[in-house]
Amino acid sequence: MGGKFGRHYPVVGKSHDRERLLFIAALGLTFSLLIILVVVFKVRGNSSETAANDYPEMASEPAAQAGVATVTLLAPERTVRSGTKLSDVQFKKMYWPRNQVPEGAIRDEAEVRAYYAKTDLEPGVPLQRRHLTREAQSAMLSITPGNRATTISIDAEKAIEYHVIPGSHVDVVLTYYQAGELTSKVLVQNARVLSLGGDTSIGDDMQRRGASRRRLASQTVTLDVSPQDALKIATSKQLGKLSLLMRSGDDVKPSPVNEVNQTDIGSGVVGGSKRQSRSCKRGTIKIQGKGEFLLDCDGSMTPINDSLEP
Repeated sequence: MGGKFGRHYPVVGKSHDRERLLFIAALGLTFSLLIILVVVFKVRGNSSETAANDYPEMASEPAAQAGVATVTLLAPERTVRSGTKLSDVQFKKMYWPRNQVPEGAIRDEAEVRAYYAKTDLEPGVPLQRRHLTREAQSAMLSITPGNRATTISIDAEKAIEYHVIPGSHVDVVLTYYQAGELTSKVLVQNARVLSLGGDTSIGDDMQRRGASRRRLASQTVTLDVSPQDALKIATSKQLGKLSLLMRSGDDVKPSPVNEVNQTDIGSGVVGGSKRQSRSCKRGTIKIQGKGEFLLDCDGSMTPINDSLEP
C-alpha cells in the first residue's frame, strides 16, 4: 500500500510543477502587457504635448478659464488670400498665453480695417503687423526686370478720357517746336502703365475707370520703360508737352509713323523721311514805331531789313 502511494508521488509533483509554470507564464504575459500599455500611453501623452506646443494657435477660452495668463488676439476664421481688404474679413478672438504672444500681434480689429493682406493668411493663426500692407498686393504691378519706372504729368485729355488705368499699354508722344514747326513725335512705344495718380489697383473695369477720375487729381502716371526710354522722357519734359496714345496690349509691332508736323498735315503726306524745308512763315506784321516783322508759326517775329526797300 505504502509502495503504491510512493509510486504516485512523482505524478502529483509533475502536475503541480506544470500548473506553477503556467501561472508564472500568465503572470509574465500580464506584466508584459502592462508594460506595453504604459509605454503606449506615455508615447501618446508626449505626442499630444508636442502637438500642443507646435500649434499654440489652438489656444482658446478654456485656457483662460484654467488660470493661464492670456491676452486676446485676432485670427481669420478662414483662409484669406493676398491682397484682400481686411475690412471684408471675418475675424475671431483667440485667448493666447501672455508669454507666447507673437511679435506685432494685432489685438484690436479697428486697427486693420484700412489694410490689405500682404500674404495669404491661414485660419486660426494670429494676425501680425508683418502680414499687413496699405496696398492691395495682388493688384500691384511690378517693374519688368531691367526696366525703369518713370513718372510724367498728365490730365484727363492726355489720359485718353480716363481709359488709361494700371496695366494699360500706351505710346508716349512729345509735342514741341522743331525748326519753327509744331511737331508731334512718338518717343516711346508700348509702355506699360504701372500706376495712375500713385494708385496701382487693377480691379474691375468699371470700378477702375471710376477710380481713375479721382486719381487724376494728382495728374501723374508711372510707366514701365527701358533705361534709354526713361532718359528720353526725362529730357523731353523740358522740351514740350507729353501725352499718351493708348494701344492694345497684344499690339507689339512698332508703328511705321512716329512723327508728324504742320507741313505733313497741310500737304497730306505723313511720315516723310526728309523734307526740303521746315521753315514756316505766317506772314508779316507792322508795329508802329518799330517797323515790319515776319511772323513765324511758333509766334516769334523776325524784323525785316528796311534798307533793302527802294
